[in-house]
Amino acid sequence: MKKVKNMSRKAEATKNEELEKSKALINRAFRKGQNIIEKMICQHLLQATFSSDLKTVVPHVYAAATKFKVLHPNSEIVDYEMLKTINIMLDSIIRRIQYKSYFKDGYHWQYGYRVSWGLDKTEENYNRFVLPWIVPLEYIERDIKRHLRNATKLTHKRYFGTYDEESIECPTVLEYVNPKDREKTINKWIGKKCPYCNRKIGKYEVRAITGNFVFEKPRWSFFYEMTEHLTHSGFNLLVESFKGWALSTCHEVAAKVGANVSERVFDAERKFFAETKEEEK
Repeated sequence: MKKVKNMSRKAEATKNEELEKSKALINRAFRKGQNIIEKMICQHLLQATFSSDLKTVVPHVYAAATKFKVLHPNSEIVDYEMLKTINIMLDSIIRRIQYKSYFKDGYHWQYGYRVSWGLDKTEENYNRFVLPWIVPLEYIERDIKRHLRNATKLTHKRYFGTYDEESIECPTVLEYVNPKDREKTINKWIGKKCPYCNRKIGKYEVRAITGNFVFEKPRWSFFYEMTEHLTHSGFNLLVESFKGWALSTCHEVAAKVGANVSERVFDAERKFFAETKEEEK
């Protein structure tokens, strides 16, 4: 009986020893795998850090962040949805379409640029991914259709001297109104100060034009239509504005990820990266 017990204890000890060996092998394999992933992360970060080209920075930061998520699935330091959307928006800008837009007489052509965003055209996406960087852009007004409304436009027309003498129209619109409310609204503005020139509006100084006008509100939905009909300069400004925001966001993410990888691995990869660049010169 005693011999059986001794054998049982020996088997138990052997089993535990084998289990510890297996754990050690698994841990070693995990550390080796982790080391390889961290090397890849560092390589992507270095490629992104030493570039100002969006087509280089965005994919490399996105790849680094994706691999970082493998090692730290519960980490919240990176907004992966933001990076994914920047990647999609960059692709939309790269794939923009150039088209011809012409005046009613059919003789004067102008090139327009159409950017069809690869994300859902919602107010939420506009507020989160567009509002932080968007600036006023030049668009081809005659091509706007979805934000075209029939209305009466009221402006301040300043006269100098008598009624028949020179006049200047203030560029700021006083108000867009329903054509049926034209006269009532004109009378409302008489005696008030013009928001542009700050002069009191005289009895005959309200100009009213009824027709189809482009309404830029709501801003979020107008953005999606406007960027389908950008002028050449409007498209270039769109690219520059997006680039500034996207680069800043990506470099911020790169800094956060870089601060959470092995300093030893990062230094080794940085040294190798510097030597490679030197050899390429």
